[in-house]
This record gives sequence, C-alpha cells and structure tokens, in this order.
Amino acid sequence: MRRARFVHNPPETIGAPVRLLEDWPLLRQLWVEPRFRWSAAATMLLAILLGLSIPSWGTQTLPDGLSLPRPSLLHRVESGLLRNRAARLEAAGDPHGAAILWRSALAYAPADPSNLRGAVSNRLLWPPASPVESAELLHRCFGLLRISGGDRDDRALVLRAFRMLEADALVLRLVQQSPVPGPAELEAGCLALLRLGDVRFRDLRRRLGPAVPGSELALIDLAAIAAWDAEGPGVEALVQLEAAGRHPAPDRAGFALSLLLKVHRIHRDPDRHRTVLGQLQSLRLDSPRQHAEGWRLAAQAGRLREAREDARRFHRPPVTLADLLTVAEGLESLGLVEDALRCLESLGATPDPSGAVAICRARALIRLGRSTELQRLALGLRQPDFTSSLVAGLSELLEGLVEARDGRTEAAHVHLRAAMDSGIAMEDTDREALCALLSLEGSRPARTLLREMVPDPGRDKGHRRLVECLASGDGAPVESLGENRN
Repeated sequence: MRRARFVHNPPETIGAPVRLLEDWPLLRQLWVEPRFRWSAAATMLLAILLGLSIPSWGTQTLPDGLSLPRPSLLHRVESGLLRNRAARLEAAGDPHGAAILWRSALAYAPADPSNLRGAVSNRLLWPPASPVESAELLHRCFGLLRISGGDRDDRALVLRAFRMLEADALVLRLVQQSPVPGPAELEAGCLALLRLGDVRFRDLRRRLGPAVPGSELALIDLAAIAAWDAEGPGVEALVQLEAAGRHPAPDRAGFALSLLLKVHRIHRDPDRHRTVLGQLQSLRLDSPRQHAEGWRLAAQAGRLREAREDARRFHRPPVTLADLLTVAEGLESLGLVEDALRCLESLGATPDPSGAVAICRARALIRLGRSTELQRLALGLRQPDFTSSLVAGLSELLEGLVEARDGRTEAAHVHLRAAMDSGIAMEDTDREALCALLSLEGSRPARTLLREMVPDPGRDKGHRRLVECLASGDGAPVESLGENRN
C-alpha cells in the first residue's frame, strides 16, 4: 500500500496574507478556518461583557434624594436567581430555608425593593426569636419605606411587621405620615396609642367606624373606656374586659389580658397588674416587656425594694427589640444603670435603625459619666446606611454632647448644627426621647449651646420645637428612684 505523502503547497498557490502568517500558526488558523475565527471572536466578546458586568455603573436615586451606587449586572443576576429560589422554597413550605436565600439576595443587592419586600414578607411567617432578629427586620422595613417612597402596599407590609414587633412608636409614626390612612392603619394606631397611654386615642378613634362585636377593635374600645372613664361606663367595660380574659381561646384571652395590663398601668395599680400578669404567665403568653412595666409600677408606688428583687429574679432574655428597650428602661428607673447597660449591650453590633437603643445606651453612659464610651457609640453609628437618617443625626448629636462636656465649644457647635440640619427632632417621638436625653445633668453644656444657637427659620423647625420642649420641661428623663446598686 502506498504511503500518503504531505504535499506542501508551493508559494505561488497560497494567498499573500497567508504567506505572511506562515511563521504565526495561531493567526494563520484564525485567517484560514472560519469556525475557529468565530469561536475566538465569541470568546473575546464574552470576556468583554464579563468585564463590563463586574463593576458598578451609575447611581440609584431614592425618592428623598439620596444617591446609592447601583449593583453590578453580575450581582443583579445572582440576586434574581436567589430571589426565585427563595420564592420556590416559601411555596414549598420552607420559610426558614427561604430566609437564608433572602439574606444572600440582599447581600448582592441591598437596595433592591423586591429583595426587601420579599425578606420582610418572609419574616412575617415566623416571629423573631431575639432582639438581633428584630433589629434586622426593622432595618429591612426602614429600607423598604425609604426606597419605595411610601407605596401603599409596602406601608401595609411594614405596618404588619411593626405590629408583630410591638413597636408602638413606629406604628404611630407610620400612621401619622400616611396621607390617607386606611382602617387597618387607624386600628393599629389606636392600639399603639392605648399601649402608650396617650389620650390622643379618642381623636384617632373617631376616624374609624363602629367596631364589630367580638373583634379586636371592640376589645380596644373596652380597654380605652376602662382606662380613661373612671365612672360607671369604665367599671362596666373593665368587667367585660376581664370576662374576655377568661375566653377559652388562648389568643383572644391573651389579647384581652394584655389590654388589661395597659389599663392597670394607666391606673397605676401594681397589685392588679401583678394579678393579670400571673394569668398571662399561666397561659405562657407573658413577655419580658410586661414584667418590666410591673417593676416600674411597683417602684412608682413606693415599693422600690420589691421591684428590685423582682428585676434581679427575672432571668428571661428579651425576645423583641421592644422587650429589650423596656427591660433596660425599667432597670434604669430602678437605679440599676449598670444592669441596664449590660442588657442593651446584648444586642451586640447589630444596628437599630430606629435609634431607640442608641438613645437608651447614651442615656445610661451619660448617667455613669463614661464620655469615652459615649464617643465610641457615636462613631459606631457613623456607618454608611440608607435606611435611617435619624441614626446619622444622632451620631452628630452624641459627638456634640461629648465635645461640649469636654469644653470644646466650637467643635460641639459644629456637631450640634449638623444634628439639627439632619431633621433629627422633627418627629414627636424622636423629640421626646432626645429631650429626655438632653435633660440629664451630664448634658447641661450641650443643652446650653442648643438654646443659644439661632435657628434657621426655613429649615430648623425641629430645632425650635426641641428647644421649646426643653424650656417647658416636657420629655423629662426616666429619673432614677434610687442609687446605682448592683
């Protein structure tokens, strides 16, 4: 058999470009083989597209004017895949597994409203088990409100989350900011005002229609009558509310008993409060927040030693952020400021977008005279965060407190001016908490500077109202009822 022999084409039969590429095999292959040429071009195009998808291009402007960097294309694609997988897990009945995927999706695109909306909805399927989880849910709720610009469906979703967390001040703020609050928002606002012991309950209740007999709103009406009408209607309402607390359904009985606790707190009756709390304990529906309110009631009735003993015997950890704050404020009111500070530090490094934990910690640190830790707290609040402008203003205010206390007047003036420019004192609940903070003895230098600062009529409405609050003596701090004993 004859052996095949490779025949080398003479130079005359090869095109001029190919002859020039004889010493460059790769380039010659690209020129001669069209399939190789197209595959190489596709590979280069894919590399270019991949390179363009990695960096972040442009910014995302929120409805309030804040600009955020847009996530890269690669991150958006990965976030969408995780979002779809999380939705499938929720449909399959696995909300805990879906929560992990929602957290990962938020890591890739933290300002995506679809991710925030899905993460909040997922968390409503199973209540938070610790203050850390509560703070994470609040963080997502604040972010969703700021990004969506007050979309009605998102507000309803956030309202459900606030109610689950028993964040009464935040519920009330959400209702007040709503242009046209619906029945669900008005009912939530009425419950929040009743829990806060605020007589504005009646003004808000008038905007709702008559309650359906046997509904939660009907029980709220009974509690309001029992709390603020001491005559015959109040006594009758109290009897009906106590009867509802013996309902065979545990949830309905627990809700009625929790309203009874609020009534006895408004009446400042520690004995009846303790009795109702025992009934809730028998149903295993009591919360640390309710126990802390009992301590404060006993202390206000002159039974400080009994209240301190109850507080020291209570070792159940807080479940929600509201529990954490109420327990810390209860310990502070008993003079156990060190215990209150340790309770607040259990939150760790998890940020609280409402600023309530930071204000409570700052109050305890000022009482203990720990300026260095107060400044560390202020610097810790200066983290890039799009969820709450209150936290940034609070950081400036705390630094102003430290600078004023150390005698650095010019630096304190700069920080206090920045805090007021942030609109930190615009909301009623914020202003009351800040006034309580500034009313402490350790805040006297900063308080003096704030009163001397001339407000800008165009933008410093919050500053003027805060100064008026300080001048009138409103928002007085939680006064210690005894020495700081551990």
